[in-house]
Amino acid sequence: MIPDYYLQDTGGFSGLEAIQRLYSVDVITLVSYDQITNLDDNGLSLGYLTSVGAYILKGSRHDTTTLVDLAVVDPATRSLVLRAGGTDARNASTTLIDQRRKARAASVESFAAATDHAIENFDRALSEFEADVRNGKANVRVSARQGRTLSSGGAGSMTWGVLAGALFLLAMKALLAAHSPQLA
Repeated sequence: MIPDYYLQDTGGFSGLEAIQRLYSVDVITLVSYDQITNLDDNGLSLGYLTSVGAYILKGSRHDTTTLVDLAVVDPATRSLVLRAGGTDARNASTTLIDQRRKARAASVESFAAATDHAIENFDRALSEFEADVRNGKANVRVSARQGRTLSSGGAGSMTWGVLAGALFLLAMKALLAAHSPQLA
């Protein structure tokens, strides 16, 4: 994994090209996520004015939307090689007392679900890409490079960027499962 601070001074493709030269990689996998949570009250929230209303009435609503995006790019040609994404949206009503805890749990669950979705889409996109490469339909040129040890170009091989992206998504899933026992 390459830290994002390498892109702080020089962003865009010029920054990616510098990373490509520095680490001697063919492609780079960029993984990003975005999550929005909205908290609102509904008509039952008027019951919160009583001492027991905040514990009994589900007058609060939370909506969480998550996007996880994975893009494999070739900085030298400034082209997108492969892209996969995952989304998740959830909403629920809760009591005022449980609002923050339930919204936080929904946030973690939504991120895990979006990550799972992205991994499924990545597997599918990778299979399609491999088939396109074999059939000569992909917009790539496959060549052997001296000193490479990760793949010899045979069936089932993958580049460092693709492997890094897959490992990142799996690590994020494991991290979420470790911090949220209810997801395991």
